[in-house]
Amino acid sequence: MSHTNLSSTKSNQSCDIYSEKCKAPNWLQTCFPCFGPPLSLFSNVNGKLNISPQFKSQAGKEIVHRNDTFGGLLHDPLEEDITSILHTKIDLIPDDEYKELMNITSPFHINVETLIHVMQVMENSIKMGLDPTTQHKSDLKMIPTYVTTIATKREEGDILALDLGGTNFRTLLVKIRPQHDPVVISEAHIVPDSKKQNSQELFRFISDVLKLFMIRNKLDLNKKFILGFTFSFPCQQLALNRANFLYPTKGWGLQDLIDHDVVEKLQECLNEKQLNVRVTALINDTVGTLIACGYKVPSCKVGIILGTGTNACYFEDISKIQTITDTTVLPLEATQMIINTEWGALGDSGCLDFVVNEFDREVDKVSNNPGKQIFEKLIAGMYMGRLAAEVLAVLMNHGIILKAQRGHQESYRQYSPFWVLYNLQTSHISEIELDTGKTFANTRTVMNKLGLPQASDADCAIISYTCRLISRRAAMLTAAAIAVLMKRLRGSNKVCIGIDGSLYRYHPRFNMIIQRHLKTLAPVLLDYELHISSDGSGIGAAIVAITADQERQKLKKIALKPTVAC
Repeated sequence: MSHTNLSSTKSNQSCDIYSEKCKAPNWLQTCFPCFGPPLSLFSNVNGKLNISPQFKSQAGKEIVHRNDTFGGLLHDPLEEDITSILHTKIDLIPDDEYKELMNITSPFHINVETLIHVMQVMENSIKMGLDPTTQHKSDLKMIPTYVTTIATKREEGDILALDLGGTNFRTLLVKIRPQHDPVVISEAHIVPDSKKQNSQELFRFISDVLKLFMIRNKLDLNKKFILGFTFSFPCQQLALNRANFLYPTKGWGLQDLIDHDVVEKLQECLNEKQLNVRVTALINDTVGTLIACGYKVPSCKVGIILGTGTNACYFEDISKIQTITDTTVLPLEATQMIINTEWGALGDSGCLDFVVNEFDREVDKVSNNPGKQIFEKLIAGMYMGRLAAEVLAVLMNHGIILKAQRGHQESYRQYSPFWVLYNLQTSHISEIELDTGKTFANTRTVMNKLGLPQASDADCAIISYTCRLISRRAAMLTAAAIAVLMKRLRGSNKVCIGIDGSLYRYHPRFNMIIQRHLKTLAPVLLDYELHISSDGSGIGAAIVAITADQERQKLKKIALKPTVAC
């Protein structure tokens, strides 16, 4: 049986794949499952959470260098010819269905030319975002962070830190000693949905949790503590400890916080709870990732989060940042500053319409923020499972998968597997991608978990192919965006890139695909390495807090130093 291979053709027109709208019920539309390994992959040993080793990145390395070869686990013929995963079941997929499958999924096949176009769009948005006359037109706001240096490793102190991300909230005590790795005591907490809407309720909740954390760890409540706050939402930074909230993401509310100083609001609640704690620095998780990685590797110049959401930051020359309104808050010797790109918003203006397809638009339409965070919706863990479900639902509607128990006259909307598909999570995709393309044992396991034991071998092959195609596009787009930031680091011979986030850590092929395409897209003469940044959000906030406090103390001593008359 011969199959027409349409995988190499890129359709410039959006095919009419929505003959019937594949839309989940209201309660599912607002429920985007967050990325994270399933609970069954966790074990609790001596109070510590351990992750099954099978969910470590397939690259298998904490550090990846540019000149690394793709031997061993990094060699993946399936990534090189993604349609080959279907050829193992070639006799089970009829020729007409194969062609229709290729047509429906063709919008996810992108090539190097498409990636270069994405890079050009992003480079233009960066330039516009750094210029106050064009910043309002740019998708990337290129927010100054007022963090100008990494740690010297001479810092010393016990610092509190708060890490508020998209899913969890953590309290930390970070003990920093000169020339030693930080010692971290941390606790994780779930933020109730009821606390995600109003800022005062949120910060009161955080203050209560922090106070209990300090009591449990026998900290002297009368002693003064400084605190670094990782706040993983877009803010307009005015100083290291002043930041106005711009807009909510990740399904949160907080409308009352817009245009208000986040640090001031938190400090008010800490004072209300009579905590002797002063917030000295506010950063986002990308800055924390960069700073924590830079504590170990001074050449770290880029920080990236690839998890529930996504964002990136990098060191930019201060001379190129024309949006800084008050240079008096900067150290005199500062020449560079970390810029928070908020790259998840790339495409909000329509500049990525050439890569956004009908499935992406459906996911955007039912999200909590339609028309916003377009790039994030193309690559982040919060949306990947839903995106795969949209594609699979259309494949099912066209009679290509999960048709064994469906009557010919039965509407696909009345067919129970249609609704089950919307329980697909990004963690399931990671599990599916562990398959080698022969037995599809993991794909079948996931289908059983979802209540679809009737999935045939051909179904599993097509489902595995679809998930891999969506993941590959996401990783390719990520590589293109990273390469753009690398090009901004002119004059650097060697650069470390710190990366954190559940998608990067636990997706078995994401890391590898990024590496493969960076070899093509990254600046030719730049020697780079990718580091997994351990606990960057918490440690980074503490390091920034203590360096900011020590800088403040230094300036105070200079101001108090008596002048000698001539």
